[in-house]
Amino acid sequence: PLPLSYRLLDGEAALPAVVFLHGLFGSKTNFNSIAKILAQQTGRRVLTVDARNHGDSPHSPDMSYEIMSQDLQDLLPQLGLVPCVVVGHSMGGKTAMLLALQRISAQWKAQVSPTLQPTWQP
Repeated sequence: PLPLSYRLLDGEAALPAVVFLHGLFGSKTNFNSIAKILAQQTGRRVLTVDARNHGDSPHSPDMSYEIMSQDLQDLLPQLGLVPCVVVGHSMGGKTAMLLALQRISAQWKAQVSPTLQPTWQP
């Protein structure tokens, strides 16, 4: 596992933290606004993470959803963020689903939204 770059907004440790995972070519900064508001409004700790080979995290030739999930399985307990709610977009959503499958227990939760089809009416 790689030492991922992250930003942790402080909050009440008794509440499950919210973890945001970005999509392909994204970074932890994609969630700056919502993370800040969520931390302020709910009092929860909020974590935004750069996946390996993205943002400020180290680069590695090893890249798969399994490896990205393992990176998180190492990071989240180190930060004391288990249990947590994981919210992922695109690549981050797939990583969140795999994380939930690999660590299914009362301590791990994932929230993944299905793809929405935008509509437009003139």
